[in-house]
Amino acid sequence: MRKHKITRKDVAEKAGVSPSTVSRALNDHPSIPKSTAERIKKIAKDLNYIPSHLARSFYQKKSYRIGIVIPYYVTKDKIETVHSEYFSQMLFGCIISASKENYTISVISDNGMNEKELARTVLSHTVDGLIFLGTKYKDQRFYYLLEENIPFILVYNYLPDKNSLFIDIDSMSGMKEAFNYLSYIGIKKLAYIGGNKEYINAIDRENAYLSLVKEFNMTNLKIVEGNFSKESGFEAAKEIAINPLPEAVLCANDLTAYGLIKGLEKLNIKVPDDIRVIGFDNQEISLISSPTITTIDNPFYRVGYLAAKNLIHFLNNKEVISQKLESKLVIRESA
Repeated sequence: MRKHKITRKDVAEKAGVSPSTVSRALNDHPSIPKSTAERIKKIAKDLNYIPSHLARSFYQKKSYRIGIVIPYYVTKDKIETVHSEYFSQMLFGCIISASKENYTISVISDNGMNEKELARTVLSHTVDGLIFLGTKYKDQRFYYLLEENIPFILVYNYLPDKNSLFIDIDSMSGMKEAFNYLSYIGIKKLAYIGGNKEYINAIDRENAYLSLVKEFNMTNLKIVEGNFSKESGFEAAKEIAINPLPEAVLCANDLTAYGLIKGLEKLNIKVPDDIRVIGFDNQEISLISSPTITTIDNPFYRVGYLAAKNLIHFLNNKEVISQKLESKLVIRESA
């Protein structure tokens, strides 16, 4: 025979309360005394009652789902999106964090969605809030979302002129460790290969480099524009190789550092014998490179975990603050 499914009504009858009181008690509603809520929860547990997610969503007008917005751009010959290594680690962090709060995750593909389309995903209760990955810092859509009180959190981005929720990396802490290390081994002449300045991390990292050059009384021989790609690092090697040759080159990320090493190799300039190279992010490529790349660790999983946790806490009226996580130097063979 088919086993009877325990319902909210069964719990209510056993507890001698109304079904709506059961719902409020199980969701820790402040109108229910603590002793009553604990008694109802015990009865629900003894009866093996499993609350309906749909019913809870309808009752509280929440989806208990977070939307992760992933931008992609269709160019002439390919689709460009957030680097898969960044995405996979951050997404995993978001999923684990959300599951601990009894929320689920939906991935929203963003090929130029306008601000009203983004707002509609929340206003329609498709999701309760949005996590933005890989966005450009001049993205005007965020100002509209703020005005419309749409809950969202930015990852590796922030609005300098607005009090919006974000999770980012503190580039300065790891880069200062790199400068301390270079100073300790007697390095004085430096160069830098930047990233795509449509992203605020590229600007922050270059500003940190320029500030630290002054602080440590070193010489900046040149800054080469890049775009976070292996190709930009490879091409930058030609400018880096022009005399005077720097003693060390800091790069905006590990892909650029890898491309630089390969470009210098083609020009018969050895790393680290002739030039030392330091990357940023501690991507997998930094470990499989030859030589392995000295880099600055960027905790992608932790960033994703905190992005989901903080947004969910914000949705539930808990106190949250924006954060910049500390970065750390990882010394390997290239420097």
